[in-house]
Amino acid sequence: MPLSAWEQVAGFVGVWKRPPKGGEDMVYEALLLVHGTRVSGGVYETPEEAAYAYDALARMYEGPSAATNFTEKV
Repeated sequence: MPLSAWEQVAGFVGVWKRPPKGGEDMVYEALLLVHGTRVSGGVYETPEEAAYAYDALARMYEGPSAATNFTEKV
């Protein structure tokens, strides 16, 4: 699905709102760009859940100094 159908969620880094595959309600996906490739941290029902997933993904790829949504460690 092209990113043009997606909408970045205001207030969160790496969280995108998109239509689900075969569903009616919108879902939230945690996405990190790694060397030009999108890496998904999963699909969630709320933007907060996706933000926590993004934080874990960012720390995994970028280390403890990664830009995250929340200061506490996941």
